[in-house]
Amino acid sequence: MENSLKSRLMEFIASRKISVRRFEIECGFPNSYVSNLKSNITSKRLDAIVARYPELNVAWLLTGRGDMVRMQPKAGTGQETVVEPMEQRLADMNMKLMQTVADLSEREMEMNRRYQNCIDFMLSHKDKILAAFEAEQSKTAELMSHINRIQEQNQNLIEMINNLICMYHNGAAMAPDTDSERKAPAPDSGIRCGNKS
Repeated sequence: MENSLKSRLMEFIASRKISVRRFEIECGFPNSYVSNLKSNITSKRLDAIVARYPELNVAWLLTGRGDMVRMQPKAGTGQETVVEPMEQRLADMNMKLMQTVADLSEREMEMNRRYQNCIDFMLSHKDKILAAFEAEQSKTAELMSHINRIQEQNQNLIEMINNLICMYHNGAAMAPDTDSERKAPAPDSGIRCGNKS
C-alpha cells in the first residue's frame, strides 16, 4: 500500500467511518481537496484538521511514525498521553519544516505569477511601441515620396518656364524692325537658350 501523506489521511478518514466528502465539509475544505492532495499540506489546512479531529496524531500523519491516534488517558487515572520526547520533537520539527516548505512553495508560485504578469505587460507594450514606430516609418516614407514628386514637378515647371522665356527671346530677335534703328538687345537674364538652326 502506498505510504504517503495522502494515503495516511485517507486511512484516518476510513477509520472514522465517514466519507471523504464529509471529512472535507467538516474541515471546511473544498470539494476534491483530499483527492488532489500532493506531498505536503499547508499549516492552515493542518490546523483545521487538528481542530476538528484532535485525536489524530499529527506526527503519524506527516511522517508515518507512531500510532494513527493519540493515546487517550484512562478514565479516572489522570494519565497523559505517553510519547517519546525525542520522537515527538523530531515530528514537530518535521511538521514545521513541511509547513515552511509548503508556505515557501505558495510564495514562489505567487512571485512567479507576478513576474510573468510583469513580463507579459512589458512584452505587450513592446509590441505597441514597435507597431507605432513602424507606422511612423511608413508615414515618413510616404512623406518623402510626396516631397520627391513635388520636387520633380517643380523642376519640370522651371524647365517649362525657361523654354517659354527662350521662345520669347528667339521670337523677339527674329521679328522685323519697323524703326530705322535696330532695337537694343534685351538684357541678359542669365537664361541660356539653345541655338536654333
